[in-house]
Amino acid sequence: ILKLEDADIQAEKSKIQIGLQQAKRDLDRIQGLVTSQAVSQADVDIANAKFEMYKADLAFIDSKIKKTEVKAPFDGKLGLT
Repeated sequence: ILKLEDADIQAEKSKIQIGLQQAKRDLDRIQGLVTSQAVSQADVDIANAKFEMYKADLAFIDSKIKKTEVKAPFDGKLGLT
């Protein structure tokens, strides 16, 4: 029924999505280097934590976006009948 302005939240979501994509690429790259022992397990753990943090941030932003919508709990009509 009602949608509040959320352009700033949508922009923040785009920023987080880009960070998530980069964190995933970094994690994949680092995991590939583990087999050749070019990186330590600590580096993998840090990259994984960064990736998970971006996923959590994205879930949080999605919940904020849902709060900008007000919906009626039931179908109905306004006015006198």
